[in-house]
Amino acid sequence: SASQVPQPSVAPSSIESAHVLDRWILSRLNELIAEATDGYEKYELDTATRPLNDFIDDLSTWYIRRSRDRFKDDTLDKAHALTTLRKVLKTTALVMAPVMPFFAEDLYLRVKDEYDAESVHLCAWPDAGAIDKDLITEMMQTRKLASVGLQMREKAGIKLRQPLALLKAKVLPHNLDLQEVLKDELNIKDVEMDETLEEDAWIETT
Repeated sequence: SASQVPQPSVAPSSIESAHVLDRWILSRLNELIAEATDGYEKYELDTATRPLNDFIDDLSTWYIRRSRDRFKDDTLDKAHALTTLRKVLKTTALVMAPVMPFFAEDLYLRVKDEYDAESVHLCAWPDAGAIDKDLITEMMQTRKLASVGLQMREKAGIKLRQPLALLKAKVLPHNLDLQEVLKDELNIKDVEMDETLEEDAWIETT
């Protein structure tokens, strides 16, 4: 929960994370801000609020779950992860404030810094920063492959804790960091692209 997010030991302004998960969730955050802003400016409440659901799902079921180990070790990467998460939670509170005022206020008060405004409703509306569309697309591809791989494991009766040697896919993300995320998610030693496959993916089960 937000109340369990400790303050990073490094000042937020001094951190720029190069971690692929941090860069992805910040791109998704900027995408959320842009879509919500567009909806509110057009007085289309459904357009403004609908993206929140998908974003919160991405945040909780993918970013936080994939970052759990990063939160544990006392390293610079932990500071990156915590600072990113705090920024994302705080900005999400700002975006949801017009339609969920009480929950947004509670979330904001749990993650705000001492130099922030006293209330979420006294904050300026956030500006959308850069959106890495390629990274967002490749992360969607990575998650789809992970889902397919988990289904193949289940069909073969091989539990996730059992390492496997190889996954082949018709299309792999070009980003090598995302390939590492995929290998870790599936507990697979290596991944290869094979455009001759009849299915989207194949795993070595022996």
